[in-house]
Amino acid sequence: MNLSILLLAFKSLRSNKLRSVLSVLGIVIGTFTIVFVNAISNGVDSFIKNQLSFLNATSIFVEPSSTSFASSRLKEEDLDEVLPKTKYVSVGTVLSMGRANVSAEGETEAYMLVGTTETFLEVMNFSVEIGRYFTKNEVAASDKVVIVGKDIAKKFFDREDVVGESITIGKKKFRIIGVLGDAPSISGMSFNAIVYIPYTTSKRFIVGTSGNTHALVFVAKDAESVTLAAEEVRTILRKLHNIREGEVDDFNVFEQKAMVSAINLITGALTFLLIGIAVLILIVSGVGIMNIMYASVAERTQDIGVMRAVGARQKDIIFQFLSESVTLALFGALVGIGFSEAFIFLLNRLDLGFALVRGNFGDIFALGFTGTLAVFFGIYPAIRASKLDPVEALK
Repeated sequence: MNLSILLLAFKSLRSNKLRSVLSVLGIVIGTFTIVFVNAISNGVDSFIKNQLSFLNATSIFVEPSSTSFASSRLKEEDLDEVLPKTKYVSVGTVLSMGRANVSAEGETEAYMLVGTTETFLEVMNFSVEIGRYFTKNEVAASDKVVIVGKDIAKKFFDREDVVGESITIGKKKFRIIGVLGDAPSISGMSFNAIVYIPYTTSKRFIVGTSGNTHALVFVAKDAESVTLAAEEVRTILRKLHNIREGEVDDFNVFEQKAMVSAINLITGALTFLLIGIAVLILIVSGVGIMNIMYASVAERTQDIGVMRAVGARQKDIIFQFLSESVTLALFGALVGIGFSEAFIFLLNRLDLGFALVRGNFGDIFALGFTGTLAVFFGIYPAIRASKLDPVEALK
């Protein structure tokens, strides 16, 4: 009996195609939004983790504040002053950045230079794939040695193993002693297209980089002491920069985990807002389905009377109308999911800077919530239909 009632429900939906299509339109939009927003959220989360993967999990990043004067900017000497006075910091490095013309094999290209220390690899999650990194003695002696990213090696020499080759930076010749392993990109800047040089060498030989310290990066001894280490670094730097109590810092201190948490909070709030809008659309669509079910009950009063007269039970009538409601909703949900999957696929073919990552949560939530709404908004019209008096219905 249930199968015949289910087939009758499908027949009823087919006989009112326009009304059925209009009633599921909101469901399609709502489920599309849920799945698409979930893919964006997953993609952004994956993108952020990849972007920050070059930082140690216990990293503390210090940069000059946007309001600080040139005379009070960070200096390489700050690193030497901070490290001996800390209890919770294990290692630190300097990042002195600039651009310069790099030449080799008759070609010249402008590249980013990073002046740093021998501890750079301990602070950043990088490795030298070919050759070696520069030593403490080479930093102290301002030796003209460099580490290059893979992109630079391939650009000038058409191969990755370029240890022993020479490049010219500005007008000075430098010896390549190592090639960096695969490194990520952040904000459009690829770490594979950077020349790494002792910061002392940069100050001495590269025009325009003297005293130009963009950041200090420290690593806490363990995950539990990151916040203590950050506060310790801040306190020492305030004393070094002669900042009085009540005055604003001329630098900013960021914890890697705090940066991730802040970004996740923002993306999470945005995701919650958009999914909330999608859920609201689905609820409104559910109300629309309920109204359509009421209209269907009114139009099919005599049909209901005939069914009751030939032996259909109240639960059979309820089952039929609930079947129509759930079928409408789930059909709309499946169409919405299908559209979202196709849209995600097309967008991932484009260069968006990050990939949308499809997750099962969006599909399951959309189907489950839509099915629940269909039952919730379809049950009352179904019960009303089941309680019609057969005699009155046949008049």
